[in-house]
Amino acid sequence: KMDVWRERQRKTLSVTVAALDDEAQVAGAEPPVVAEGVLEEMGLKVRALTAEEVKTLGNGVWVVEVQGLVARHGLQPQDVIMAVGQQRVSTVAELQKALQRVKSEKGFHLVVRRGNWTHFLVVRP
Repeated sequence: KMDVWRERQRKTLSVTVAALDDEAQVAGAEPPVVAEGVLEEMGLKVRALTAEEVKTLGNGVWVVEVQGLVARHGLQPQDVIMAVGQQRVSTVAELQKALQRVKSEKGFHLVVRRGNWTHFLVVRP
């Protein structure tokens, strides 16, 4: 048991101390940033959304840093990439696969969430 002060009153709480599972996600921890392969070629550093972000934003991949081609076409840090072409993306692996598929095309589009708005960005080499 532990005593704490809440709203100017002493309250007694029951506490259980135990080891945290390796699989358990630590509150507030962000997934690792990825910038390899096709992501690096396009100047992107991204990460998966946390469970809380998925609840708020829906599915997609968080843009941490952006430069080069996709930056010149309007992609910004803190955007959430929701789709590449007609392919929805929910994970970093899905984003990498979708970008690999379209990178040799004459152009492609991204569906991006920025704040409360969804944007359609056309990317041309």
